[in-house]
Amino acid sequence: MPRKILICEEKQSQGQSARQMLQELLPDVELFVADPDTSAEVAANQLKPDLVLLCCAARNGSDGYEQCRRLLKSKNTSTTSVILTGSIFISPSDRIRAFQSGATGIISRPYNEHELRNLISLTLPLKNERDLVSDRNSFQSRMQSAIEISASFRFIFDYSHDPTALLDAFGQIVEANPSTCQMLGMLHKDLIGAPFASLVTSSDRELVLNALDDLSESKIDVIDELQFTSSESSMALEVTSGVLVKGTQPPLSLIHLRDISHQKHVTEALRESRIRAEAVLNTAVDGIITIDERGIIESVNRSAGEMFGYQQKELLGTSVNQLMPAPHQQQHDSYLQKYLQSGEKKIIGIGREIWGKRKNGSVFPIELAVSEVLVGEKRFFTGIVRDLTARKRAEADRDRLAMVVRQITEAVLITNTKGIILYVNPAFEKDTGYSAREALGKSTRLLNSGRHDKRFFSLLWETILNGEVWTGRLVDRRKDGSLFDIHQVISPVIDSTGNVVNFVSVWRDVTHERQLEEQVRQSQKMDAVGRLASGIAHDFNNVLSAIIGYTEILIDKTRNDSELTENVREILSNAERATNLTRQLLTFSRRQTEELQTLSLNEVLHSMHKLLQRTLTNDIELVTLMGDNIGFVRADFGQMEQAVLNLAINARDAMNGRGKLIIETQWETLNPIEVHTKMDAAPGDYVVLSVKDFGQGMSEETLQHIFEPFYTTKKAGKGTGLGLAVVYGIIRQHHGWIEVDSEPGRGTEFRIYLPRLEAKARNKNNSSTKSLEIKGSETVLIVDDDDNVRKSIELMLGSLGYKTISVSSGQEAIEITRENPGGFQIVVCDVIMPQMNGRETIQRIHEIIPDMKALFITGYTSTEGGNSSSGSEEIPVILKPFNREKLAAKIREILDSK
Repeated sequence: MPRKILICEEKQSQGQSARQMLQELLPDVELFVADPDTSAEVAANQLKPDLVLLCCAARNGSDGYEQCRRLLKSKNTSTTSVILTGSIFISPSDRIRAFQSGATGIISRPYNEHELRNLISLTLPLKNERDLVSDRNSFQSRMQSAIEISASFRFIFDYSHDPTALLDAFGQIVEANPSTCQMLGMLHKDLIGAPFASLVTSSDRELVLNALDDLSESKIDVIDELQFTSSESSMALEVTSGVLVKGTQPPLSLIHLRDISHQKHVTEALRESRIRAEAVLNTAVDGIITIDERGIIESVNRSAGEMFGYQQKELLGTSVNQLMPAPHQQQHDSYLQKYLQSGEKKIIGIGREIWGKRKNGSVFPIELAVSEVLVGEKRFFTGIVRDLTARKRAEADRDRLAMVVRQITEAVLITNTKGIILYVNPAFEKDTGYSAREALGKSTRLLNSGRHDKRFFSLLWETILNGEVWTGRLVDRRKDGSLFDIHQVISPVIDSTGNVVNFVSVWRDVTHERQLEEQVRQSQKMDAVGRLASGIAHDFNNVLSAIIGYTEILIDKTRNDSELTENVREILSNAERATNLTRQLLTFSRRQTEELQTLSLNEVLHSMHKLLQRTLTNDIELVTLMGDNIGFVRADFGQMEQAVLNLAINARDAMNGRGKLIIETQWETLNPIEVHTKMDAAPGDYVVLSVKDFGQGMSEETLQHIFEPFYTTKKAGKGTGLGLAVVYGIIRQHHGWIEVDSEPGRGTEFRIYLPRLEAKARNKNNSSTKSLEIKGSETVLIVDDDDNVRKSIELMLGSLGYKTISVSSGQEAIEITRENPGGFQIVVCDVIMPQMNGRETIQRIHEIIPDMKALFITGYTSTEGGNSSSGSEEIPVILKPFNREKLAAKIREILDSK
């Protein structure tokens, strides 16, 4: 009955392709292709095949390994053999999983015809010899034990000149060293899993089985004239055996094979010599074929037979033409006849690449070298044949790798040990501006930026010359002189002798990443400076509040002395100037009060056009380019005017009063990729205001400090250094950011980004034109931890008729409220106080007197502890420093409100 093979592939087309190949390889086997939608177990139960080719990929909810286990556990298919098929790359773990699942082996796609034929040929005969192995699962456990051989034993095992193998209790080979493979003339993969007895002819099998029965007793057996199925000769073997790992189940036995034929048959020296000669030929990696003058094969080694898919005996006495495809057959006959007749040599002594033909008809590349020998009057020609399939595949892999290296975005640079450039990829050319022609043969010093000292490069070279990998960041110089940052990995290439012969450098341009890091550091620095500035402004505002309060009282008391009054007014004027300075610091630190409304930046520019013209000199040309449909922003109108004015003044000074100033508005949309290069940016729509001058520009060092308060490049007395700091604070307070593009001698452009609104919302107008009487007779509770501020408020309110109660903490205010709930009509409370802040103080007072009116005073903004409410109404806030009129007017407004 013909053998049956069932093909279970992931796709129907793959199954048909495998079937077509196997039809040519195994014409006497029946082939069936399973429906991909049908599980392997179901298809095998229906067909009951001898062998199943099963895809490893997942099908019908489970992968090939799991389906293999279930198929072999099934009663109807327990004796069926399974070969798993996988992708082009099969790892060692895949092979172990294959054995653990019960498969005979695993092979990759696309199939190697020679490998597939050998694996099937090994598998199908085993099915008829199943009496040698009673339990399939025992083979898997034996394989697992073999895998656990120690490293020291592995070394001795592999490099031993004595043929050595590991057998399990059933006589199956679980491991064999190279000497065993050489002695038996078989490939390692063909030996593993094969019963040792199956390697000999059937007539010698009983002899081997009897010898293997004594393995556990470590007896020494000598077997005479043992005939192996893979060899044409017989050998007299001495078999020494013993248990390798005691206590393991099943136990593994170590056998040593030694050919003792020469000791037993001295008279057969000539035959032994022939055997040794054949062993040499059969262990040669290359195929060796000898033909006579007629082209008839006289001898052929094992490698040649395997290479062309024949048994050696199949080729002996046949024409060598069968090993060549059609075009080469006629050429060979013509060359041979012409040489015999004229002596003209065309192929003898010359290695050349041609095509060979296997038994299955497939064609493959070979390298052929022919020599001749004269024996008596007969000429013989010996051809050394090398299969180039692997080399061609390696060349293809190399070409594919080269293509990858050429196309990756990372720059690749290969040098010798002196740093001379041997290879660069296109990414290198793009990053550096140097073409490959310009870079090859040059030293890597070509890219030296001068930013790293000798010690830096000394440590780098010391690392890589010691055979270690160096990783780090460098600054390199492009062909055009510009600098760029790279993250570089330099790996030494070490030859078989352990010497460093080359260096491979792979780098990635991280200039943008470095710029973002700089932006983060700058932002963190500005935040720290902002916190410092706001703290100073808060404390200074307390001082100014006291100064202004006392000064106003002095003015009242010195009205009869005009000269003294004028001096006091000068003090008040300077205090007000200091007030403006603290407000600028609060603006920079984003703690200034803002009145937000929905407005158009075009309207801002239009309203301040005349102001800008007056600010600029007559020699500066002002150009305003207002974009169409730019949308609206949520902003404080006055602060936007101040930001534009400060930038215009900065541009005027940069151009020394002469040149062109361009102010432009536009609408810009940032996508997710673009925002990666902008600090604090998010994808979306933005209104962009740009102010561009053509002045002297700024250096990179100056750009790192321009937004810092009190930093200025102007001469003493020409500026406070707060103009750009205020712009920075305004824009950040409006949830935007500002970018600067400047180079010395090429001018400067500031670009402000603010979130865009599509429609203009109605702005609330809560202003009141009603004039208020600022005097009063009510009692005011003053809560402030600063004694000077508290006393100045007492004097200011007392001069207007108010009665005051003054405390220095929130806890004192709460105690007075409990003791005398009706003793005052309004609380004036500082926001920032130790232990208990103003917000908590007012909340606690409202728990005692729910309708008590209150006013916050603060050196920060209304949002610092503000928005504390009683019921649904927000508590008003007045900023320090304030004058008497402003404070009294606010108190009067609150007291008179319902």
